[in-house]
Amino acid sequence: MAAKLLNGLSSYFAFSSSSSAAENHNRDYAAECALKSDVPSSTSSILLQKTQIWDKNMSDWKDKPVSFEAADGADSFTKIVAYTRKDASHPFKDHIWVEFRSEPLAELIKPHFPNETGLMGLNPGIDARRIYNRRKALGQVVEAYEAAETSDEAQKQPVEDLKTLLDYVDKAFEDVTMKLKAAHDGGTCVEWNMLWAIFADTDFVEASDSLSGQPIAFRLQEWFYNAPSREEPTFEVHGKHLQWTGRRYVHGRIGRQYERFEGARSLHEIGIKPLTEERQHILSGRGKLYIRRAGDAQHLHYRAHIIRQEYNPMSACPVTIKEPAEGRVMIDVLSHRRMNPNFDSWDQEDILDDGPKGSDWRTSLNEDDPEIHLLPPTLGGWSFAAKQWGHLLVEHLSPIPFAADSFEHLVIPEESKEMIKSLVEAQAGSGGATLMNDLVPGKGTGIADDMVFVNLGNDSNGTGTGKTLTAEAIADHLRLPLYTVSCCEFGTEVQFVEIKLKHILEITSLWKAVVLIDEADIFLEARSTDLARNAVVGVFLRMLEYHSGIVIMTTNRVHTLDQAFKSRISLALKYHDLDLTSRKILWEKFLGRAGAVIQGQNGGVDNFTFSLGDIESLAAKETNGRVIKHLVRTSQALAFRRKEPLSPAHIAQVWKMIETFENDLNTS
Repeated sequence: MAAKLLNGLSSYFAFSSSSSAAENHNRDYAAECALKSDVPSSTSSILLQKTQIWDKNMSDWKDKPVSFEAADGADSFTKIVAYTRKDASHPFKDHIWVEFRSEPLAELIKPHFPNETGLMGLNPGIDARRIYNRRKALGQVVEAYEAAETSDEAQKQPVEDLKTLLDYVDKAFEDVTMKLKAAHDGGTCVEWNMLWAIFADTDFVEASDSLSGQPIAFRLQEWFYNAPSREEPTFEVHGKHLQWTGRRYVHGRIGRQYERFEGARSLHEIGIKPLTEERQHILSGRGKLYIRRAGDAQHLHYRAHIIRQEYNPMSACPVTIKEPAEGRVMIDVLSHRRMNPNFDSWDQEDILDDGPKGSDWRTSLNEDDPEIHLLPPTLGGWSFAAKQWGHLLVEHLSPIPFAADSFEHLVIPEESKEMIKSLVEAQAGSGGATLMNDLVPGKGTGIADDMVFVNLGNDSNGTGTGKTLTAEAIADHLRLPLYTVSCCEFGTEVQFVEIKLKHILEITSLWKAVVLIDEADIFLEARSTDLARNAVVGVFLRMLEYHSGIVIMTTNRVHTLDQAFKSRISLALKYHDLDLTSRKILWEKFLGRAGAVIQGQNGGVDNFTFSLGDIESLAAKETNGRVIKHLVRTSQALAFRRKEPLSPAHIAQVWKMIETFENDLNTS
């Protein structure tokens, strides 16, 4: 059989060994199989077979004696030359290099190897393993020609040459084919030096996202074995995937490295495998979610963690950090790239992919796009809960269930509710009204549209009276993001305050977000002889003056407000400590939201767990709205744990623990 194969190839092949170490690539035991053939005795066979071995003493290649020499002039008829390349120092680089001396044949196979640079030179050639991996597609070229039954000699000869090449490759890699079959039958376990063979007849590869650990797919471009100096040899795979940059969809580079291992491992353990049709369908479904969330900034609900990278200066390597981020988020890839100081890996790609518009400039994708499965599992954005920029999993994003009755939960006078609604609707443009602007162009609407909520309570220090809840109600009513920041996040240095505030106002203007500066006493308090604090207040006042949007500030020190702020406040609301009626309303609202059945409400005529007397007793105790909310939530958790309906007994038990803690705190 071997002699028959060599006779059939005698017009096309000459076997030789290359002396060029620079062209050595990867190990392949099939090279030995190709050289174990019987040698025909006929001198008419144009066959040149040579093997070279590395001479350590001479540090050069040395010919190994052969049993015969080809006939004179045989090389001039050769259309394909197969070089067996061996590297004794790095045996995993052994392979067969196929060189084409027939230009029509080289042109015939080029379309199947668009990224193969070896086919672009004066002596076009390619690693025989790549031909093995694409043998089915190349075989279809031969089949298509034979089915067409054309008599065009210009097409016939290169196709015949290709057919001969494929016959050779099938024989040369016979051992590889047997190993792959055995690996598949045994659960797809492969050896490290056989990893290249798993990509036979596939364009796409499945691996794991280096940031989130989620499965990803990319288009295979190249693979090779590498031996960095003083490091463990690796098998490397490179390709391209698709991603949204904030401006358009681009193909991004992606690569994976797999260090050498002993024995055979499953593809699942290794972490890379060919992409199956089933997996492609699943990833395409995720890709549809991706394109729905990409584009302009979107305000969404999120039920997972946020993923971000911080660079460790000691190791110069990025460290992946995952933080809880359940709640509302803003998907904004462009702002994530521009404003996140810990993520700068886009810089080089920007130069490559976000240049002048061209024919491949795609600002949108259809859900039936053939590359939709190449989209990643995350989009860049901001978590309002974690107060961090990072990557958010698209499968855990959903529309926000805005509370339509958000204002109903506020325990403030009805005229105050109406005043708030009127002002914020006009400012947000949702009511159809346009408010007059400042006389000075460019100043925006600024502080003329800011609101400061103040509290005059003494006993409770003004906490838990509804200031923050009012801001949340405004944001929900307008269906806008609420960006909350506390005074301590600004620091006390003038430059830092200015940078931080500029960052916040810039991004919230872009998102049309409501800004809540909680406990803004240091900025609102009247200026004094403290020059440093006066400078901070001055910067704060100046930057707010040019902000166009809704800014809400809370304070418990209304008597010390700076005169500059007093004259510029659009609306100031006064919050007293909760009285008996207000506490009763809050108890009923929070208990109702927790699923409790109250006498006379929601069917609680005969079957109820809280009587009107229970509500009166709870409201009689002086406390604030925040404590009431925590009491109900903790009691609800206790009832769930006991698999009981929420009742006054649960409230009493939790309250007793809180009172015990407060007593211990006061007596310590």
